[in-house]
Amino acid sequence: MKTIYFLLLTTILLSCASSKKEDSDYDTIIKNVILEKKILIDSYYKSISTNVKSRLNDSVYEINSSLDNINNDTLTITFSFYGESGFGIQLVFIDSIYPKAYIYTDNPAYNGHSYKTIELKNFDLVLNKKTFNVGDTLMGKIECLSYPIEELSDKKGLYMKGTLKHIIGKIIRVENGKTYISVPN
Repeated sequence: MKTIYFLLLTTILLSCASSKKEDSDYDTIIKNVILEKKILIDSYYKSISTNVKSRLNDSVYEINSSLDNINNDTLTITFSFYGESGFGIQLVFIDSIYPKAYIYTDNPAYNGHSYKTIELKNFDLVLNKKTFNVGDTLMGKIECLSYPIEELSDKKGLYMKGTLKHIIGKIIRVENGKTYISVPN
């Protein structure tokens, strides 16, 4: 039933995105359809790569790089685009899964910090599993909307939608259309 609901949601959003509706109509549909915070584990789900389209202040960006950090019983997987500033998605696995958005810069622009977590207002997240070990591959898809970001004069929130793929223990970086996979020291 949850898979059918997610497929219906995706179909509605894709048809709205491809139609020539005005942005205000599109934003209204986004706010009315994505009303919950939902995580679905589907062991059959597969994705080819990380390819998340994100919109902030009417600009569109692509998130396609990832890395992870394992600290005691916590796994944090970070998805972003490669650059000195921007935003992305983090999935934090402790006793449950906690998705969140973040913004970053190469200078301390956020109250003396170069990084700020942004709470997600709504999200739909599908993952192939809920626990991962080094060498496992996370595959999934996400659609989310954050609360507005004051520091960026944002009134609508950060909207992101797309597929996720990451190999635990690797750094996957896409730069100028080329993919680089490395193992941290």
